[in-house]
Order: sequence, then structure tokens, then C-alpha cells
Amino acid sequence: MPSLITARSRYADVEALVHLVYGENDWSRPSDREANKKLLPAADFTQVPGADHFIALERPEVVADLLNAVA
Repeated sequence: MPSLITARSRYADVEALVHLVYGENDWSRPSDREANKKLLPAADFTQVPGADHFIALERPEVVADLLNAVA
């Protein structure tokens, strides 16, 4: 896909479990986050307070908790 935005056209084909995780201060626009959420209605959604884009580096305990919750 040439961009993440154009990849949205394929979201309807997603069959895997999805958990959207965004930092509160992520570089993605809130409107993009909402669009992704609407196109993946079965997806879980977490917005991490005080985090930016690299949540796994900034708040690894949050990522670990989310992964452990589905393990």
C-alpha cells in the first residue's frame, strides 16, 4: 500500500483480532483515529494518556498489559 490512509480500503477484509493503541499525543490526527475505529468496529481501542507515538518505548508496561490480557 502506498500509504496508511489508502490501506483503509482493505480494513473490511481484516479477520484478525485488532486492538488500536494510540498515544494521547500521537502524531496521528484524532479524525484519523476515529476513522480507523469506525472501519474496524470489532477492534478494541486504547488511548494512552501522556504518551506520544512510540508507546512501546515510552510506556512498555501498557503494551505488556494489553498483550497479557489476550494471552
